[in-house]
Amino acid sequence: MQHLLRKEKTCLNCGHAVEERFCPHCGQENVEPRERFSELAGHFIADLLHFDTQFFSTIRYLLFKPGYLTLEYIRGRRKAYLHPIRMYLFISVVYFFLASVIPMRYSHIIIEMNKNPQMANQVKTLLPYATIRQYDSIQESLPSKNRDPRMIQLITHRLLALQMQYGNHAAEVLRERILHHIPQVMFFLLPLFALLLELHFSRKKYYFSDHIIFSLHFHIFYFLLSLVALLLKSLLNADLFMLMSLLLWIYLVLALRSVYQNSWFKNILKSISIGFLYSIIIGLVMAGLFAWTLAIG
Repeated sequence: MQHLLRKEKTCLNCGHAVEERFCPHCGQENVEPRERFSELAGHFIADLLHFDTQFFSTIRYLLFKPGYLTLEYIRGRRKAYLHPIRMYLFISVVYFFLASVIPMRYSHIIIEMNKNPQMANQVKTLLPYATIRQYDSIQESLPSKNRDPRMIQLITHRLLALQMQYGNHAAEVLRERILHHIPQVMFFLLPLFALLLELHFSRKKYYFSDHIIFSLHFHIFYFLLSLVALLLKSLLNADLFMLMSLLLWIYLVLALRSVYQNSWFKNILKSISIGFLYSIIIGLVMAGLFAWTLAIG
C-alpha cells in the first residue's frame, strides 16, 4: 500500500532535497506523514504476515536441520529467514516471560503444603536459623577449624536477612531476582560460547562473527527446548534435565558437523570439550550472579 507523495521536495527526516519518491540522502520515503487507520491496519497485517512467514520457516529449519541456518547466513542467503538476533530476542523474551509467570520448581511443594500444614512450617525458611544473631552465636560456639569460611558466613548473612524480611516467600523472591538478571547474563554468555568455538575450529577458515551466528542459533534452540521443558514441568512435574541435556548435546554434534565439516569423531570430541568448558563457565557465572544478587539486596 503506497501513500500519497508530498508536494514539498524536502525530506522530513533530514531536510535533503528529494526529486523522486525516496530521499537520496537518508532513504526515507517522501510521503504524507499522517496515515488513515485503514493504511495503518494494512501495514500491520502485511508486516505480521511477512514476520509469520519468516518465523515459521526459520523455526522449521532451526529445529529439524541443525546448523543449516548458520550455513545459509555465512553464505549470504538471508532474505528468507528471520535475522538471528531478532529471532533470539523474540524467543528469549517469550521464554523469560513464561518462566516468570509459570510456577515451575516450587509448584509441587505448594500443592503439598496446602495438603499438609505441618510441611508448610518445615519449608518456610531458606536456612535452619531464625536470625543472623542466632547463626553467629552458633558459629562462635564452634572451634575455629569447624566454623564456616568467611565467604560462606557473608552469604548466609544475606540469605538470613532475606528470610527475615520475606519469611516463607524468601526463596521465591530470590528466584525472581536471579531470573530478572539472566537475560543480561545470556548476552554475556553468547560471545563466550563463540570464543569456545573459535578455540576449537580453524581461525583461518572462519571469522569470529561466524561463531557468533552459530552461538545465536544454538541458544535459540536451547530456549525453544527450555520452553517445552518449562510447560511439561509445570503440567506434569516431570524432571527433564537429563533428557534436555542429551538433546542439546546431540543437536550440538549435528550442528557442528553441518557447519564446520569435520569428521564425526572430531565433532563428538569437540562437542564434549565445548560442552564441558561451557558448563564450567555457566557454573561460575551463575555463582557470581547469585552472590551479586545477594550483595545488592
